[in-house]
Amino acid sequence: MTVAFEGRHPDDLAFPRQWARTRSGTLGVARTFTVSPDGGRVVFLRTKTGDDPVTCLWVLDVASGTEACRYDRREHGDGSAQLTEAERARRERMRERAQGVTSYACDRDVTRAVFVDGGQLCLLELGNGSLTTVPTEGVPDDPRLSPDGSQVAYVIDGALFVQGVDGGRRLELASDPDPDVHWGLADFIAAEELDRKRGFWWSPDGSRIAAARVDERPVQTWWISEPSDPAAEPRRVRYPRAGTANALEVISRDQRTAQVLTADEDGATRQARELRDEGWLDLVDGSPAWLDGALVSTVDTDDTHRLRIGDEVVTPPGLQIPSVIAAGDGFVWFHAFDDPIEGHVFRVAPGGDPQRVTSELGVHTGAVGGPTLVLVARTPDRVAPSVSVVRADGSQIELTDVSEPSLVDPMPTYAELGANRLRAVLFVPHGREPDRPVPVLLRPYGGPHGRQVLRWRGMYREHQWFADRLGIAVLTIDGRGTPGGVAWEKAVHRDFSVTLEDQIDGLHAAAERWPFLDLDHVAIRGWSFGGELAGFAVLKRPDVFHAAIAGAPVTDQCLYDTAYTERYLGDPSADAAAYERGSLISLVPTASPHRSLLLIHGFADDNVFVANTLQLSATLLANGYHHELVLLPNSSHIGGMEELSVAEDLVELDFLRRAFALPEP
Repeated sequence: MTVAFEGRHPDDLAFPRQWARTRSGTLGVARTFTVSPDGGRVVFLRTKTGDDPVTCLWVLDVASGTEACRYDRREHGDGSAQLTEAERARRERMRERAQGVTSYACDRDVTRAVFVDGGQLCLLELGNGSLTTVPTEGVPDDPRLSPDGSQVAYVIDGALFVQGVDGGRRLELASDPDPDVHWGLADFIAAEELDRKRGFWWSPDGSRIAAARVDERPVQTWWISEPSDPAAEPRRVRYPRAGTANALEVISRDQRTAQVLTADEDGATRQARELRDEGWLDLVDGSPAWLDGALVSTVDTDDTHRLRIGDEVVTPPGLQIPSVIAAGDGFVWFHAFDDPIEGHVFRVAPGGDPQRVTSELGVHTGAVGGPTLVLVARTPDRVAPSVSVVRADGSQIELTDVSEPSLVDPMPTYAELGANRLRAVLFVPHGREPDRPVPVLLRPYGGPHGRQVLRWRGMYREHQWFADRLGIAVLTIDGRGTPGGVAWEKAVHRDFSVTLEDQIDGLHAAAERWPFLDLDHVAIRGWSFGGELAGFAVLKRPDVFHAAIAGAPVTDQCLYDTAYTERYLGDPSADAAAYERGSLISLVPTASPHRSLLLIHGFADDNVFVANTLQLSATLLANGYHHELVLLPNSSHIGGMEELSVAEDLVELDFLRRAFALPEP
């Protein structure tokens, strides 16, 4: 598809084109790190330039500081091939938009890597870059090497296989004749809501594989069609909407009880720990784990997500633990924050105090292997992330950053607003006239697990662009329900309405702090939960909000998935009132006055199905509520083609110009 954008002002186009071309500024930045156990080698993914969509596999020699590209698909043919349905789903769950090598797996010593490219199973020797194609009967999904690197396991059409990397005997470990029963892959709920992206694991000695068997036959069948291509067959998916059957239940259905189980070699299990919570349990990435025979887990006490080694709680009240990085060599490494707009890397030993490894303001993540540490820093003084590799002696290597310099220079102003000390960040146009009132655009996510107010300058390029192009203020507020303390997060239990209350309270507090904010011209824009929140704003509080852009919103909570929706709102058969309160559609008949509303949704969205927006649109029409509707062909929850991404930005820009009665540039 080619879109000409004739007649557009060049400044309307320059940044959206860069934003789309660079995949939101992510191309050219190193990511997806694996550190060898001896600390001598770091494997990572990166494109060769800031607008190159093809991701390559690189190796850093820690001793010399030398980076080497070990695999570029363009050096081995074009690499093009139709993705399997499982791989397409994996990329959607991972929010992956790049091409080339998007995932890989190494042996225990990180001397070899396997991945799929161009439909072929590739074995790469990391030391010299030699490549072998391992023959398979079909396109494999999620290949993983045995610990010693001599065998590779993978999934084809729901069956789990293992074979020698030399192309030797292929053994089918598990399969089922029913296509809705599959082995070795994560189901939708595990991957989307429970942060488990894989479905099989090698034993440490390479003699066994633990695998998930998923029976999706009880799960409802939904269909995704592409109306722009009427000859294309609809895509069949199993989607467990709220109140219906799940493929697999490990924690209790209400997510208030979970068991940590250990498994013996013969498959027998025993309970190591039971977890309970009156609201819901949050699963922490990287936990449970083992450290020298002690169970590493988390526990919620003192309004804090805390780390526990064995029976000892090793982190203090107020230090929130969102994820565990690694456990080994006497330490547990983890991410944590005591201020929700930051994040740091820590380590702790049993019986010791936590040590903060990162000191610079911002949001830091990491990976570790032996004495070598990889640190990714997202800071308030830089747009692009920086990646440092810390050697055993404390010296550092900066990995090369080839991302494009941003055409927009974000200038965030941070604040705590109102009685609830809502974290907020404000953007105003460069060169703003000090006394001139400016319209306000709220850009929230506002829901669970979604921090949007962070001390990272690069996060806000779109915010600043809208502010500059329209001459408006852009305000983002993190309210209750977003990551923070336990009580703060669980304020949305059985009722999402506090998320809108906090946006309104924060807006009014912001106007007291910054009197130039014009509360007679307020719009709100959001995507996913943020889109839902934008819809609630104009349908429920049109006295405050005068226009809304709702992207991919959940409009009826019964149309979203089991794990997420039931975690917060309960079982729809038992908690119907909570679902009614959370439904945009139910608000339409009483909404008055009618405000400007733009709905945007992709036809290929398999997370929030387009049925949500279509049902809301039909209800709006039936009630005489004029609105605008943009449906994006071949576009999923994370977007589609570059041209469509640019066009979507321009549609939003034009809508806001009309809503605020702003002049054309």
